[in-house]
Amino acid sequence: MSNNKIEKKDTIFCVGNNLATIIGAYELAKGGCTVKLFTDGGLLGGFFSGLSVEGYDFDLGMVLLEKIYNTDTQDVGTRSSMNSWLSAAEKVSNWLDDQIILSKVNTPEVYIFGKKFPDYILSNRLDLLNKSGLDLAESLNFDSPYHASNKELGEVFNHLSYADASKYNHGHDFHVKYIEPLIKKVTSVGSEAFLARYHRFAWAPLYYPETLNAAILGQKISLEEYEFWTVSSGFVGDLVRNIRNKISVMSNIEVFEEKITSLSFKDNKLKIDSNIYAPGNKVFFGLGMERAIELLGSTQKPVSDGDGINFTIGLALVHRSAINYDDKAVFIVDEEFGAYRFTNQDSIAGLDPEWHRISIEANTDILKDKYGNLTPDDAIKIDLSRFMKIKNSNSVRILKVLNVRNGLYLPSRDFVANKKFLSNFIFSLTMGNAVLSGDLLGYGSSSFNNQIMQGLNYKEKLL
Repeated sequence: MSNNKIEKKDTIFCVGNNLATIIGAYELAKGGCTVKLFTDGGLLGGFFSGLSVEGYDFDLGMVLLEKIYNTDTQDVGTRSSMNSWLSAAEKVSNWLDDQIILSKVNTPEVYIFGKKFPDYILSNRLDLLNKSGLDLAESLNFDSPYHASNKELGEVFNHLSYADASKYNHGHDFHVKYIEPLIKKVTSVGSEAFLARYHRFAWAPLYYPETLNAAILGQKISLEEYEFWTVSSGFVGDLVRNIRNKISVMSNIEVFEEKITSLSFKDNKLKIDSNIYAPGNKVFFGLGMERAIELLGSTQKPVSDGDGINFTIGLALVHRSAINYDDKAVFIVDEEFGAYRFTNQDSIAGLDPEWHRISIEANTDILKDKYGNLTPDDAIKIDLSRFMKIKNSNSVRILKVLNVRNGLYLPSRDFVANKKFLSNFIFSLTMGNAVLSGDLLGYGSSSFNNQIMQGLNYKEKLL
């Protein structure tokens, strides 16, 4: 298989259903190439396609888009390696603008200490720290290997726990009061259990101590608010479904929806079930890691279930009469509630239908601890009603409750190393004849924007 730019007569092969794969396939077909796309029986776009329930379209939790046009700021240096797409942020942002009309979301909020504040978790809004009485973080030398400026590439962050990194950079007081409760709500374990480099897996920030101390002292900080966007319908899955619909009517892209039984790369040939193909270029590969190992016929042990975190996601309708229009996208840190996140898809898009689409996300273990023997449906309804202060039970309809097993994995040192090993192992099974995407690239490569970047990069390498 060649690494050279393709000729339009070449056929491109894409295997998988993740977002990167469909974007790569779509962009190449739009560029005039012939594409064969094998979905392995999965829905194109996977998780990011959302879910339709009783005629209502839901994203599975808080799904917001990121757009950045000027990456020459300190903000970029403070984002984690799970957002490495920032190096190509303008390309991704332009692509998003070309696909669908977007609107900026009002600043998300955080519910902590019994009140709501502008979001310090994702949006860089540190307003609540002024006059908070927090102890200042210790003055950590900027040249220290433990300084948050090194979280992207610093060697020490290959083994430094988030608990230690946070205490070095945030100080004990901020960590214990503002960060650790959030992490325990999301993961049900402490922050010593995972690497600081991958802190964004639990949405936890890792600020420079200089930034945090300036905020505590009421001084101007160098970070601007990090903005988020949604689509006009409030359902980000529309973006994915629009691409899926375009693919369905393109004459130069053939989609094979059947589940694959075997897959192999040998002698520059791609064998899928009993069919043998001769791709002229590297295959774009976008299956889940465990599924890829299975199809490639390996007995290699995949990741352990014991490393996974289980989540419960409730999809609900709440009547307009019970809506608090200030509640749009909220991280819920306080232990008073079982859930850790609340999203009103309609309010964040400026919509006001009779019934608002609400999602509420919780760690399954935390929810069980909070509500004992109640069913997940009842627990979610009670938690949502308490958070929204709804007294009339008829104002809330729980349409669906999803229990997501192993929705996230703790990025411990051993787990990240194992994912890297498996990624290299899968690449070797393809004989170097595939471009891996999403989960196959290792830990932290499956976010919405990361996968957009991967799909666009694959197209650019070939066209």
